Amino acid sequence: MAADTAARLIRHSDGQPLFIGVPGSWGIGKSSLGKMIAESLRKTDGSGEK
Repeated sequence: MAADTAARLIRHSDGQPLFIGVPGSWGIGKSSLGKMIAESLRKTDGSGEK
């Protein structure tokens, strides 16, 4: 899933700046993707890699 891949990139960025662009028109799901990334990060926070 794209959200899990993005979360993995964020976790492995080691505090370095990271930019993930999500282009698209209104209603395409950009905000939903952001929420899914946040959820993926919460699921793995402190419990290691999925």
